[in-house]
Amino acid sequence: MPPTQQQQQIIAHDHNRHGRVIAGPGTGKSWTAIALLRRLHDDHPELVVGLLTFTRAATGELVVKIANEGLDWLAPGTIHSFALRLLIHNPGTVAIPHPVRLPDTWETEELIRPYLASQLRSQGHAVVTTRTVDSLEREMSARWESLDPNLITLAAIHPLLRNAYIGAWNSHRWRYGYLLLAELPSRAGDLIADFDVDLDGLGFLIVDEFQDLNKADIRLLANLAEKGVKILAIGDDDQSIYRFRMAAPEGLRQFEQTFDDPAEYPLSVGLRCGRNIIEAASTVIETLPNRPARPRLTAKDGAVNGDFVYLRFSTQNAEARGVARLVADRIAKGVEPRSIAILVRSQVKTWADLVGPELTRLNIPFMDADWVERTLAERALRFALAVARLTQDRTDSLALWTLLQLTNGISAAFRSYIDQSCQDNERAGQALLRLYPAFTDAPTVPSRENARRLIMEQLAVVDGINLNGVQLDEEGWGGWLRRRVPAGTLSPDADKLLASVGRAVPPDDGLGHFLGQLEPVGKDLAAKENVVRIMSITTSKGLTLDSAILMGCEAGIMPHPRGTPDEELRLLYVAITRAVNFMALTAAVRRTGPTARHGSENVNQPRGRCPMLDALPIGEWQDGRLYVQNLTGA
Repeated sequence: MPPTQQQQQIIAHDHNRHGRVIAGPGTGKSWTAIALLRRLHDDHPELVVGLLTFTRAATGELVVKIANEGLDWLAPGTIHSFALRLLIHNPGTVAIPHPVRLPDTWETEELIRPYLASQLRSQGHAVVTTRTVDSLEREMSARWESLDPNLITLAAIHPLLRNAYIGAWNSHRWRYGYLLLAELPSRAGDLIADFDVDLDGLGFLIVDEFQDLNKADIRLLANLAEKGVKILAIGDDDQSIYRFRMAAPEGLRQFEQTFDDPAEYPLSVGLRCGRNIIEAASTVIETLPNRPARPRLTAKDGAVNGDFVYLRFSTQNAEARGVARLVADRIAKGVEPRSIAILVRSQVKTWADLVGPELTRLNIPFMDADWVERTLAERALRFALAVARLTQDRTDSLALWTLLQLTNGISAAFRSYIDQSCQDNERAGQALLRLYPAFTDAPTVPSRENARRLIMEQLAVVDGINLNGVQLDEEGWGGWLRRRVPAGTLSPDADKLLASVGRAVPPDDGLGHFLGQLEPVGKDLAAKENVVRIMSITTSKGLTLDSAILMGCEAGIMPHPRGTPDEELRLLYVAITRAVNFMALTAAVRRTGPTARHGSENVNQPRGRCPMLDALPIGEWQDGRLYVQNLTGA
């Protein structure tokens, strides 16, 4: 298919100039970006170009498209992976722990945030919880400034808490030798601003999903521009849905204030969605107050009509049965399960527990998007991962802390004793092994004895592992790790995760690399399985699906009471524009159980329609039971 006139203008962009592309959903922005880079590579072979996006999911789709084009010289990445690469290749410049150790989700949520919360409480900040620490971490990732002028940050309300957090976090990260994923862009921005960094000749950089970036991300790019790199931003402020990490539409809208004299391009012809779906999405987003004027998103010539429906069911159980039958009907019409998604506003597991049994009853394969993180939280797997980490560095503080955390009879006071025993420039893991086996000053005898036994046993295990010349099967390091765990202690999901990632990660890169890739690659592989996916709207962003069903599209859940009206409208817009051929919004008249407590708690009381659909000609919902009955004949 030849490029549209809008795409041709972008492909001809002058690489000596910054640029901004306002690209509606499904308008072929990825294809256009790749075509531009191919043209620059052919016309200017000396020019070093790059392609970044925000999420790994978006990067994964770019990798597939690049492979289909045969452009093996182009390796896309995320903003965070780009920042990490800069920091690793320039050790000793920015003040961060080296070697770089990134904690995974479990280590962050179960070890780091609870510890920081307890430290802040001990300093007099009595109401601090792990959720508070999570909020402070997100604000820190944006250098304590939101792009949304209407958002008042927690740090602005409680500056003393912010300062205490910075002190506790800095001390802790040095003592335990880790670097948070959230801080990577900010640290890399400092690196480029303060030092003459070798950028490997980078001259032109395309940044996709620009509306998802926060202040620190954009500062990193601005510092690159100061070094002569030209930036082409591609994004859609209508799809800005990361307010929780301090991103906002203003980041893209004010691009010309940061990057001098950019060229401006629209992409407004929808190549993905059917006409009815695009019409519904455009109508919804056009009700957004103070939205800048732009060309309307329209369907391409010859586009399919597509189905857009809004269905009401009597209860949440009836909704779940109806959704499962809608999915079964799409599969019966030849749609692959991987091209169908069930979307929810938040708390994926709750909705998966509701609709999952109905899908199982119809023999429909499915998974929820959070299963990898839940699997990596299993005790037996966590223990095995910590021991494997110690084979790479027997003083790995997070790994040793994990073993203490997972072992019964070792108190929090004992872990504090280890922290307080650290000498100048000594990591917690080094202090633990220095104090072992005496622990003479430990606060309690049971903890001391349990910890001594634990360390003795696990160090003996580590010392007995010889990785030189180890023989690996087709499951690589995943298979090696599975065989080291006592039979029957790993769940089927854990077995599956280790095996699949072990096959995907090259074994020659070593065990340490495998351990670092287990969570991100596991999520990447899960997204490719031929199953129906249950996921949040945020997670679905960037995906192209044949069919999408948004559950809980009713007052009290959509819009969410804790959300802002503008972003809730943009979330709905993102959800609708995932689907090519079939988009259903579903609601329940009454709810009981967990889904009744989403958003505004309303147990077994009548629920109204989603107010964000008022502008739609089909804003009236249909009877879901009759719709499904007419569709399936059952």
